[in-house]
Amino acid sequence: MDLVSWLQLTVVCFLGAVSPGPSLAVVMNNTLSQGRSYGVATSMGHAVGIWWWALLTAIGIAALVALNSPVMLVLQTSGACLLIYIGVRTVMARNDHLEFVTEGTVARAWVKGAIEGFLISLFNPKVALFFIAIFSHLVGENPTWVEIGLIGLITAVIDGLWYAIVALIITTSSVGSAIQSRQHVIAGVSGVILVIIAIYLLWSTIGSL
Repeated sequence: MDLVSWLQLTVVCFLGAVSPGPSLAVVMNNTLSQGRSYGVATSMGHAVGIWWWALLTAIGIAALVALNSPVMLVLQTSGACLLIYIGVRTVMARNDHLEFVTEGTVARAWVKGAIEGFLISLFNPKVALFFIAIFSHLVGENPTWVEIGLIGLITAVIDGLWYAIVALIITTSSVGSAIQSRQHVIAGVSGVILVIIAIYLLWSTIGSL
């Protein structure tokens, strides 16, 4: 890959990360309902999932997944169910006080948040299609393992940093104070929106059968 291809890859990955979708909704929901640590951990877990899909694409497994309808169906259904769970949890927690970072909950928040972020990424087959498109247009026919590693690293870093920044912004002192004063409303609405997104994804999955 030449310099232009690397620049194009970086831009495309950034645009893919910042585009609205279920992943952004999950990071925001987790941050609003569970706190900053949970939101940042979700971002990091999601980045690991993105790196994993990049690796699977490089060795050809992602293409097999994209062509296998039952596997796609399982991934899409699992992802939608996870979104419903997170959305319902957010609605149920709308009256709880938003805790930012406390010593007793940081480790648990990191583990649970990272797992949820990873699963949201793993259960999103559109990520596989995204990487297949990148590899087919920007990467040569026989990429080296160094190039494959760099592609995975670039996409994961961009993804993780973007969502972590989102989590940090909405939990800054000024923004966080405004959110806390309206937390029960914001959490309730965002949870409902997440459930609606999940239902739409399930409906689309069923409609494609």
